[in-house]
This record gives sequence, C-alpha cells and structure tokens, in this order.
Amino acid sequence: MSKYEEVQSLIETLDETSKEYLKEYFKNAPAWLYDSLQIVNYPSNYTFIEQGTKVQTITILCKGLVKGTDYPILGAMYDFMWFDPVKCFGSLEYMVKEPMFNASLITATPCTVLQLPMAIYAKWMQLDLNALYMDSSSNTSQLLYEIRRERIYIFMQGTDRLTYFLTLYYKQFASDGTCHITLTRQEISDSTGLSLRTVNRGLTTLIENECILKSGNNLVIHKQQYDRLNDMLADLL
Repeated sequence: MSKYEEVQSLIETLDETSKEYLKEYFKNAPAWLYDSLQIVNYPSNYTFIEQGTKVQTITILCKGLVKGTDYPILGAMYDFMWFDPVKCFGSLEYMVKEPMFNASLITATPCTVLQLPMAIYAKWMQLDLNALYMDSSSNTSQLLYEIRRERIYIFMQGTDRLTYFLTLYYKQFASDGTCHITLTRQEISDSTGLSLRTVNRGLTTLIENECILKSGNNLVIHKQQYDRLNDMLADLL
C-alpha cells in the first residue's frame, strides 16, 4: 500500500467532521507530500512534544485527546488547553517564526497522528493557499479562545472559575447533548489553576445542586445541567 493509500485509509476511519476537514485540508496536497507523512500511534499519558524543544516536526492530531501543559511560574503545572481532532501542532510556531515549542503536549487518551518534517510542511505551505488558510484560521481561533478565557479567569475565583471551565469543556466535547468528563480532580485543578481542595469543594457543591451528575468515577453534564451552569454565570459574563 502506498503512503497516499495509507493516509486515505486512515482518514476514512475518522468521524465525519474530522474526515471532511482532512479531505479539504489535503485536497491540493502534492504527491511528494504523502511520501513524507508518517502515521504514528501514541499511548495515553505520553509526552510527544516537550516544552523548550526545537520545532522540527509537524504533528496532526487525527484521533484522541491531547492536553497542552505549561510550566509558567516556579515550575507549577498548568494544563492550559485540551485539543481534539483535527489539530496541527507546530503550525503556529512556523507562522510566527518561533523556533521552540512553548508548551508540552501530552496524550490524555490513545492518539493517532500524522507527522511530517517541518521543512516539508514549510515547502507545502508556500504552495498551497487552501491549507495555509485552514491552519491560519484554526490557530487564530485557538488564540482568540485562549485570550478570552484567560481574561475571564483573572476575575473569577473558586466555584465560578470551575463552573466556567465545565461550560467550556461541555462546549468542546459534548456529543448528542451529553458530555462525559473523565478528568481526574487533579487534572481539573491543573486546568483551572485552582487548588485541589477548592476543586473538591466546588464539585461537591455542584453535584449537590444537580448542576453536574456523577456516573461511577466520572462526571456527566447533560444539556439541562449545562444550562444550569450557564445560568450561574449569567451575571459574570
């Protein structure tokens, strides 16, 4: 099987949204690009990009969930972003001429990615305006999202910040009106910048008020709970 056929076979196994995105993304891709693409499978909890390392490879997330982790202050961990398919890691650094990754990327679930050398990606971007536009649009949307969220976080404390995080998580990962949150309490703490004690106290309050539900060790948010969470934030946003 050729590299082109391998990549197309992978794309056919994806959900409809990811499939359509990658078909559009690669629609003008030259034949030589496929020769450089590698399909890689990563296990859960695997760091495939280290903060501070040189950007030499472009990684396209096709399946799974990835968290972006920063160590901004005194080595404290902050999970600043969760990524689901399709996401191109390294493209933002290429566009702003940043030679190093500013965060670590860790698989939160088993993941399947496409990888290609930065030099090949750069050559492709200079020829393919469609792919360049799609990556630019994706990166701009991500930056706008992060800026707005961080501005709001500054003025929120305790349960309000936790509530806002849960609404954002629901909007990103809900399927058919339901979002299953498999994050540990520590991961939620790392994602919100709140202490583990504050997270535990806030989740207990939200569960007691039926703003979120428990299902075994996981948390569940249905549309009804999402609306309640939004109502709690109505006076703050």
